[in-house]
Amino acid sequence: MQPPNWGNQTPLGAAPGYDGYGPSNPSMGTPAGFWIRAGARIIDTVVGGVLGSVIGLLGAILLRGQLYGGAYGAGMGPLMPMKIVLSLIGPLLYHSISESMSGASLGKLLCGLRVMSDDYKQASLGATLIRSAAYYLDAFCFALPAYSSMQGSATQQRLGDKWGHTVVVRVAPGTPTPPLAGIAIGFAVWAVTMLIPYLPI
Repeated sequence: MQPPNWGNQTPLGAAPGYDGYGPSNPSMGTPAGFWIRAGARIIDTVVGGVLGSVIGLLGAILLRGQLYGGAYGAGMGPLMPMKIVLSLIGPLLYHSISESMSGASLGKLLCGLRVMSDDYKQASLGATLIRSAAYYLDAFCFALPAYSSMQGSATQQRLGDKWGHTVVVRVAPGTPTPPLAGIAIGFAVWAVTMLIPYLPI
């Protein structure tokens, strides 16, 4: 099995037909099942929670000058609607950017997973935005849509994958690590969304 050529990715906006991920066929990796993907999502959620706690504390102290009864205390009440919206936007952008640029979020990278287009090329930012947005439907329904969709798909596609024309595969051991810039940028964007409620505006 020939692994994807993760070391030869192209920036976003590359010319159509780029095939830096290797041959467009399923030999690129085996479809990733529900539980390994759930594990990757848990890793990302835990890391995001830690990041959010640190940024919330720093934001409250450095940008607001006080803890407001705790970074998430009653004093933040007027900002809660904004925080709720941003808590959805931040992870959405993180996953979309990291998966389109690096082929994986941190959780997926640690679990040996990669996100590709369904023709086994680099997934576009638009495709990863669609699949990431659809995740909230799965989460709201306790992952039942994802599980049901994947059980009926030979390539283990959840609804977001079908709508975004993406697949998630388990790559072979020894597959080159993809460039990590996308994951770093994704985390940076996520961090910015966490800081916005604390800005003195």
